Amino acid sequence: MEDMKNIFNIDTSGLTTSNLSDIGFEESLRERTQEILNKTFNIAEKRNIKRSPSSLNFACPFCQDSAVDNKKKRAHLILSGKSAGYFYCFNCGQSMKFNKFFKSFDTQLSLSEIKYINDTYNSSLLDASSKSAANNLTSLIVNKSDAYEYAISRELIKTSFNLTEIVPNTYVHKYLVNRCQYNMYERFLYSEKYKQLYILNLIDDRVLGMQIRNLNYKGSGPKYLTITIEKLRNVMLNDNSVIPEHVSKLSCVFNIFNVDFSNVMYKPVLLTEGPFDAFLLPNCIAVSGASKTFNINFPFWYIYDNDQTGSEHSMSVLKQGYKTFMWKKFKEHYNIPDINPYITEGNKRKWDITDIKKYFRDNNIQEKLLWSPYFTNSMLDGLYI
Repeated sequence: MEDMKNIFNIDTSGLTTSNLSDIGFEESLRERTQEILNKTFNIAEKRNIKRSPSSLNFACPFCQDSAVDNKKKRAHLILSGKSAGYFYCFNCGQSMKFNKFFKSFDTQLSLSEIKYINDTYNSSLLDASSKSAANNLTSLIVNKSDAYEYAISRELIKTSFNLTEIVPNTYVHKYLVNRCQYNMYERFLYSEKYKQLYILNLIDDRVLGMQIRNLNYKGSGPKYLTITIEKLRNVMLNDNSVIPEHVSKLSCVFNIFNVDFSNVMYKPVLLTEGPFDAFLLPNCIAVSGASKTFNINFPFWYIYDNDQTGSEHSMSVLKQGYKTFMWKKFKEHYNIPDINPYITEGNKRKWDITDIKKYFRDNNIQEKLLWSPYFTNSMLDGLYI
């Protein structure tokens, strides 16, 4: 007992190794966390702790959370799911096991608490080895419990907005086929009346967010409209309640619940700007445009559009050590022209993944499935961006 106390800085006073109950353990974590928040914040609102379906949720004591909204609570102690036993903040990106979190604020876990964590989460705090930060975050992203709770039934959205399924040989079906979308049509719904395509961010049989595309765009008003889960719940359910920020962020990250985060060394997670592009690439997610930030510290492989804005973003992530797509090297290899034949106005030199797939199809180019040779994290390859 004494050796363990000295090595791991564990408080053993007055404690036994008897098992805690689920309720007792949670209450213990809440009390210890409350002590940290009381020492960190002078504002009462920032000291509050909320219980989400899978975590204790509170203002982050590392980054102090929002300086504008005292109600923002973006830190979590994950109690269930694949990330159980970890602290994570969706604002500053801090990620660590429970014991390291409390130790950071000079608060020590007892032996009974450590035993409970080892037995319950199968994550020994007495083991020197630990998962990488990427894997910790991976589990957190794909933990569906919170997101599924707030998501709305696909069928309810379909009936509420008077939408239809994608039917072969219709206008919208031809539109999708032209963009190399040949299957998985459950990701789409269509408004015949307004000629609008609904692209759904699905989590099982529910919708967490969506993008509406005006297929009859005349140059006025928005061509695309991305709708978060907050707005969707407000419009459909008249629900104005605050959505956890991590759920809100993921609502606009398309395909996030359909990719494999389990082995990024051999199966990297790609990130593109648009949903269509993400649906065309293996293990890929999409954010809504390069100007949108996805502020999560994870080793994505980035494929921004081949335009000025995309190049600037690519250089930015390259400087941070992340892998990004070398458009020039790729286009040279496949003899892709500078002028995009599918663009009739605006920047005709812009390419994205959908355009590339169309070009391969229309010109009978055999695509090699290996994309990895065209990614780099070396600044020496900046000329190929």
